[in-house]
Amino acid sequence: DARFFLDRVKDVFHCQCLMHNELLSRPIQSVAICGGSGDFLLSEAIAQEADAFLTGEMRYHLYMGHEQEIQICVLGHYESEQYTIDLLAEVLHRQFPELKIVRTSLNTNPINYL
Repeated sequence: DARFFLDRVKDVFHCQCLMHNELLSRPIQSVAICGGSGDFLLSEAIAQEADAFLTGEMRYHLYMGHEQEIQICVLGHYESEQYTIDLLAEVLHRQFPELKIVRTSLNTNPINYL
């Protein structure tokens, strides 16, 4: 169900909080994802008939009018992009096995939650 899906997203992405619209009453079987500020892709996710849309940031008014159409899940900009370093390193290593890859260990999330 939608609550299980949201709880799982929160756990996997290590989110302290998660913003979402009304819980979807149907099973979530397809998910559209855009890291960072992806609210401009909400209409495309709906057009593609995704059951859920995950992104890092979304403007307030875009949550409205999509009840039972799509499960909106906003996890935070940093939280939605935190795995990018490892994904890019993996792609680069596959394409260029001899390339020395150095990953940063710097946490660049300036947002704290109370």
